[in-house]
Amino acid sequence: MFTTEKEKLGVFNDLEAVPINNLFFHEDYDESRLENIKESILAKGMLLNPPLALKVSENKYLILDGAHRTLALKSLGCNYMIIQKVDEENFHRLTVESWAHKVLRKEIFESFESKIPLELISSYDNDTLSIEVYNENGTKKYYRVKDYNRLFPFKKYNYWREIVNSYKDSNLYERLVPNEEKVHNKSFMVVNFPALTIEGLKELCEEGILLPAGVTRCLFQGRILNLKLPLHFLMEAEINNLALNNLYSDWLNHLRFYQESVHVLDI
Repeated sequence: MFTTEKEKLGVFNDLEAVPINNLFFHEDYDESRLENIKESILAKGMLLNPPLALKVSENKYLILDGAHRTLALKSLGCNYMIIQKVDEENFHRLTVESWAHKVLRKEIFESFESKIPLELISSYDNDTLSIEVYNENGTKKYYRVKDYNRLFPFKKYNYWREIVNSYKDSNLYERLVPNEEKVHNKSFMVVNFPALTIEGLKELCEEGILLPAGVTRCLFQGRILNLKLPLHFLMEAEINNLALNNLYSDWLNHLRFYQESVHVLDI
């Protein structure tokens, strides 16, 4: 709940219009998902949710959430993007986690088992790249990449990509929150990715390393959603600050704060 107009207006301090070429990525993209999002944005003629981006330097921002939206708008000819900015002033509102991937065919495990050095372990290890293999008879085994924390970054993330590449085009996997309870009545496997830090994300950006799509999970307190920003605004050669201020005024009249958990259909 907002007690003053000033407090409501302060919500928009996180928003910034950024040249789209100043936005960089830490994850790869999924071609089919990109096309679906592009078609959805084009049909609506607007951007609903601004990407979340970490300010790395004066003219460099790292997309934390919204890579497919950003790439879709770039392919549609947009020159600018409205982002929700993460910087030193609001770092405390950011939590960086990781997704786990539940793969519905454990046989895929065999496709990379011989290519990646794995070792059998007794329980779940959330500090390394690890894999849980579930059998129909109720048994399960845990594996992790050998000497993971001694590997150079490029080697670690090559393993990430090699594992994800083995199933990403199969439509047989879904994202889970790590340690989420799993219904165990079929054979499947779960790939667990260790969470990165903000400094780790910056390092990826500086080194130009891309992780597989859909492995990092960035949560930000006070996320701004449903802007309904017209695409023509983002296609201008120069940002129209007067039009942007008018949009802020309109958004202010429709701003709502939800403290409770909500469920949103990502259609």
